[in-house]
Amino acid sequence: MKLYTIGYAGKTAQEFFTILRNAGVKKVIDVRLYPSTKDSGFAKSKDLAFFLRVLCRISYEHRQEFAPTATLLKGYKEGSINWTEYEEQYGNICQARRFMLTPDMDGCCFLCTEPISEKCHRRLLVEYLAKQGEDVEVVHL
Repeated sequence: MKLYTIGYAGKTAQEFFTILRNAGVKKVIDVRLYPSTKDSGFAKSKDLAFFLRVLCRISYEHRQEFAPTATLLKGYKEGSINWTEYEEQYGNICQARRFMLTPDMDGCCFLCTEPISEKCHRRLLVEYLAKQGEDVEVVHL
């Protein structure tokens, strides 16, 4: 099984869609808390679903349950909690919400805003999911 992650920030639409298409992604799972903010540009949920389908033949799904809570996100962005605390609290969310790796996730790409996965909940999510399966490869695009 292969799970992908990608962040759209810092990428042009051409770069973003080319990366997804070249990787062979089957579905983009949007894990943002707010998928349609004015700063999302081409990645607003309705536009993104259209572009993915038309340009890449990739399906789209928004899964808000995979997003951090508003309180956790705000605390990290404002600096009242550090990354280590964020990781721990998001891990607790994964457990409490009972996130499960499912066979239909093979070839899915988990999308968030951050340009790199190092300090993004999408990385924490796929690592949590990957621990539930055998031979799960994680690729950060």
